[in-house]
Parts: sequence; structure tokens; C-alpha cells
Amino acid sequence: MFELPLKVSLLARWRDVPFFYYEERFANHSIEEARDDLRLPDGLIADVTTWDAEYQDTYDPDGYIWSKGGFPSPEAEKAWLEHGKVLAARILAESPVIASVDYRANGVIDKGACLFGRRQRPLDQLYPPSRKPDTARSIDVSLLTGWQEDPFYYHPEEDRLNNHTIREAQRDLRLPDGLVADLTAWDAEYQDTYRPDDPRNSGFPSEEAEAAWVERGKTLAARIKAESPVALKIDYLADYAFTRNAYLY
Repeated sequence: MFELPLKVSLLARWRDVPFFYYEERFANHSIEEARDDLRLPDGLIADVTTWDAEYQDTYDPDGYIWSKGGFPSPEAEKAWLEHGKVLAARILAESPVIASVDYRANGVIDKGACLFGRRQRPLDQLYPPSRKPDTARSIDVSLLTGWQEDPFYYHPEEDRLNNHTIREAQRDLRLPDGLVADLTAWDAEYQDTYRPDDPRNSGFPSEEAEAAWVERGKTLAARIKAESPVALKIDYLADYAFTRNAYLY
């Protein structure tokens, strides 16, 4: 069972599969599994398959792999690396269930160093013209933040999760200005823990600061439930600190 939205890593390795994400535990998945789990379109799957096959073709089964395997030239390797970046961005953009894609190439890029996170998208991309959000109906909401990501997830019309900014949530969920200001400050505090020059050492300055931030989020989730006339349920996940439905308001 998957906890949505998913954080995905794209990492090619010789004689292995390139997708990593959680299904009860962090595990690697084949391209075919990712197609179904992440709801990726066929065209993108074909391009990822070609990209992975190009890397697999650099493996030399004869002799010591670290001395004989590899790209034929630095230029070929660079082109493959750049192609992977484009694919990682497309995976994020074309999947309705992904929160972020951590592009690791073939392990030469450190974890978090090339992270594609869900950002605000134009409204006409989030909703086709005939499927604008109908705020007259009840909406199930997830409050989940991440570095360079927006903290609201809900699907007012379509049967899938969409990522939303705080301002979009204010409009769709009819949130009062005071609550929006507090949510903005809460999210900004988390974003300030990200170090773009040293992602692996990003985080809160202390366990106490993190615990206080998590608890403040619980209060905000309860306030969203109390102050929104259309939010039916609020699933508070903090920054993936909690599993889905662990704190349901």
C-alpha cells in the first residue's frame, strides 16, 4: 500500500531497476511497476526505458566491471546525465501521485542534490476548463509539506490528488486570512531548514525545534477543519513524519 503523494528516486544501476519509492518500505521498482504505480504515460515510459537501456549497455560482463564498464566518452556520459534530468522533471510533471523526484543518475549525484519538487502550476494545468473546483462540495484534504513543495493536497473534482499552494487552498477551502497567515509562517519555517548548497545537512537546528513545528502543524490542521466550511477531513502528515490517516481531523 502506498502513502500518497510519493517521494521517488530515479537511480540507474547496472543489472538493476531504476525507480525507488515506498511500498511499506523504501524499495526499488521496475519501469513497468512504476508505470502502474505512478500512473506514467506510455510515451514517458518509452523514453525512460531507452534511457535506462543506454546505461545498461555500458556494462561489460567480461572482467572487472569498474575498470571495463562505462560510457565510451565523457561527452556521451554528460548527454546521458542531462537526458535523465529532463526525464526526472517529466516524471514529476506527468504523474498525478508524486510529490518529488530525487534524480541520482547512476549514483554520481548525491541524494537531494538534484531534487525536483512539486511547485505551483497554472490553474489551467491543474484543472481542465470544464473541471474547475466546485467549492460547494466537501473536500478531503492532506496537509503535507516538503522542501520546495506546496503543502496542500486535495482533489475537488478529479479522482486523484493535486498539489496546491496556500493561496489556492484559501480560495478553494474558503480559509480566513488569519489562518492563511499562520499556515504561511508554518510552511516558511520548514522551507528555511533547506540548505540548497548542502541538502544532506538540511533540517531543523534541534529536535526540540522540529517537535514544536510538528505540534504547531497539528493545531493548524485542526483549525482548517474547524474554520473551513467545505473541508470534510484533514489528514495531517507534517513532512512525512506521520503515515496517512495517523492524525485525521
